[in-house]
Amino acid sequence: MNNYRKIQNIVDGYKIISFDIFDTLLKRNVMKPSDIFYLVEKEYNLENEKKILNFKKLRVEAESTARMKSNKEDILLSEIYKELDVEDIVATKLMEIELKIEQDFLMANQDIKTIYEYALSKGKKIIIISDMYLPKKFIESILHRCGYKNYTEIYISSEIGYLKSSGKLFQYILKLNKFNPKDILHIGDAKKGDWLMPKLYGIKSIKLNTFDNHLIYTDENNMDINKSIITAFINNRYVDDRYNQIGSETLGPLIWGFCEWLHSKVEELNINTLLFFARDGYLIKKAYDIIYPDDNTEYVYVSRRSLTVPLLYIKKSKEEILKTIPLNRFTKLSVVIDRLGLDSREYKEIVQQCGFRLDSILSKEEYFEDDNFNKLFETIKEDIYNNSNTEYKNFIEYINKFDVSGNVAIIDIGWKGTMQRAFDSLLSKCNFKYNLYGFYLGTLDNNNSYGYIFNGENDEKFYELVSFTGLFELMFSGVHGSVKKYNDEGSVELYDFEFDCDEKSRKDYEYIKKIQNGAIEFIYKFADSHYNKYLTWSNDLAFEAIKNFGIAPSKKDLYTLGDMYFFDNEKQYLAKPNLKYLFSPERLKKDLSLSTWKIGYLRRLIKISFPYLKLYKFLRKRVQ
Repeated sequence: MNNYRKIQNIVDGYKIISFDIFDTLLKRNVMKPSDIFYLVEKEYNLENEKKILNFKKLRVEAESTARMKSNKEDILLSEIYKELDVEDIVATKLMEIELKIEQDFLMANQDIKTIYEYALSKGKKIIIISDMYLPKKFIESILHRCGYKNYTEIYISSEIGYLKSSGKLFQYILKLNKFNPKDILHIGDAKKGDWLMPKLYGIKSIKLNTFDNHLIYTDENNMDINKSIITAFINNRYVDDRYNQIGSETLGPLIWGFCEWLHSKVEELNINTLLFFARDGYLIKKAYDIIYPDDNTEYVYVSRRSLTVPLLYIKKSKEEILKTIPLNRFTKLSVVIDRLGLDSREYKEIVQQCGFRLDSILSKEEYFEDDNFNKLFETIKEDIYNNSNTEYKNFIEYINKFDVSGNVAIIDIGWKGTMQRAFDSLLSKCNFKYNLYGFYLGTLDNNNSYGYIFNGENDEKFYELVSFTGLFELMFSGVHGSVKKYNDEGSVELYDFEFDCDEKSRKDYEYIKKIQNGAIEFIYKFADSHYNKYLTWSNDLAFEAIKNFGIAPSKKDLYTLGDMYFFDNEKQYLAKPNLKYLFSPERLKKDLSLSTWKIGYLRRLIKISFPYLKLYKFLRKRVQ
């Protein structure tokens, strides 16, 4: 029973409220209590030249031996360590470390603390009962630190020699205090010790769930100590808002892991300036500044368009120009004209004269080979060059506001390296003396660039992430419109913020903000804790939950988020197929190509249980 409001109502009917401690008043920030033993070994080996191995196994065996030898129902921690097959001085040190780590990893269970405080406010007498080998004074110090005060007494099995699970501890307490069992309500998580045994002695009991699983996209399998810590940390700080919780569980750990990795690279390469690129770098910079407030960071207003258009005037052919701008497998003509630096609406008549409409969709090959497009390009070529030259001069005015000398890092979510190459090309025309490095969540370009999740298409994680890039990018959305260009004196001109264009878009953005707020709340909470010193981060650990979110979303999230708009020069649904396309393979092919959450698109289209990631990889390789 974990209906906490109902428990409060039950409390009203009793004079004495009895609480269990572990997994009731207190929670550990690991998934299993024995995970603490892995940390004891790790901490001991960091401090001592002579290492101890397999401590968890040794510790469990020592406890089992101590219990067999004891003539009491429960034992003390010191009795367990006497059975450990190590020197006394080592056993003492290990026990000290275990107590320190227990202290570090125990926290108040806020749901039960609310009931505890409610009982106090109603004038109830509170007693605390636990089957536990830890010392009574130690447990009391933890309870006080966590805000549990004003209880009448605490009864610990190892101090008294009787267990709840045998019933004798309840018998002892009733006899000692001459309590009427009908006056007592006991609350705890153990089926036998906290529910059955109190009932046998006439005490009303409520059994709590040992583990309230609030996790949405974390796989509880393959739970090593690092995953145990981060999973328990998130679960124990559950927020009752689905998309805030998703942000905390999926996006928060990814950003933390990335920032820690980035900081290690900054120190390794002696980076003096970190430039976080708009707009996807906004959230990353916010998190990085929380974790590493002393580093020299800047937020730079850039976009693919604002960096590539200033380069076009030095390109000598249509082919060079088209290779400079981003082209998808299928791209609308209006999008291409905009990426060439021109306002497509001003060229509507010329486009029609060349046999197209602004919403015509051409393949990448057609842009290079189609005669009508060649004719259109020749007609607008001079406008492209003149605009590009102007934008180049304005870019120089803007970038002179920053220190881009020495070892400079640019940070973005990544992919093909287009913006880094463009930025580098523009800087090389200036008089800056710099070494430029790119740091990304993923990159396909390894030229002075580093990817956290993947490096190159041969990485399995590339296929996993690229199957939901649209959803991924939306989660990193900035708070302003995309950068259009630089004007006189280096001022920045932005496009209108796409999420402020209509009521639906504003509603979509509310989901994004909740996810981002959850991520930043995780960053603040984790930075304020001491758990990171016990963790060894990996990109697997950081990426796992967000990967599960993108590849195997719940039906609720798939439909809610799939119906959101994704903006790439124009708006389209993130993953919302039209079933009519099943009878039009060519239209389906183009629509799937335009979808930026392709695995979500396939899930909504086919609707059955299926290995969608394998299907996506197969289709991608066929298209290539």
